Amino acid sequence: MKPDIKDREYMYRLIIGQLFYDGHQQIAVNLANTLGCSAPAPPPSDKLFRLVSIAKQFVEESDYNGDDNKANLFETISSGLDLEYDADVQPTSPELSEYETVYMTLHKAACRASAFNLDGSLVATGSADCSIKIMDVERILARDKEHRDRDNENGPDAHHPVIRTLYDHVDDVNTVVFHPRDAILISGSNDKTVKLFDFSKTAVKRSMKSLVVCYLNIL
Repeated sequence: MKPDIKDREYMYRLIIGQLFYDGHQQIAVNLANTLGCSAPAPPPSDKLFRLVSIAKQFVEESDYNGDDNKANLFETISSGLDLEYDADVQPTSPELSEYETVYMTLHKAACRASAFNLDGSLVATGSADCSIKIMDVERILARDKEHRDRDNENGPDAHHPVIRTLYDHVDDVNTVVFHPRDAILISGSNDKTVKLFDFSKTAVKRSMKSLVVCYLNIL
């Protein structure tokens, strides 16, 4: 049976989609322009490959059974190929990522926020235990499993990743941001305050400035 115009157009579109799938974008675009396909090019898929694989099974089976069975082969198949155009849906979710635990700092409650400084050398975490910890990224990466198992976070360790632990909030710390130039960390909390910490001073654990956020209910 000779395919009609609609079937031929769909098969052409499958070929164009297969070319896109194999990475031959320019050839696919040229073919679409030559055939005058007005509709947008189908998204890359392996649909044509799957259809050819199914058809190849029919041909191989008919060759195995002999020429006498070729005419009856397709009559015994209960399902055929659906040539109705059904474009594959482009995935919208991001690609899966692999995560590796390098270091775990000790907060007494859940971590609510984290942020890197501008050059990525420091990372800060804010927790529901009202504390903030600032860590040196190079020390985190250099710290092997033996050190992680042996050392205590509160013990004397010049190479410990946690370089500052800051306490000045009385409720969950839900945001932390580094100043782009100065050694200042800005934090926000459910206690309705915004605090600025100068972490260049090793002995200071309290904020140098505090802003109180007020909410006005206007009816």
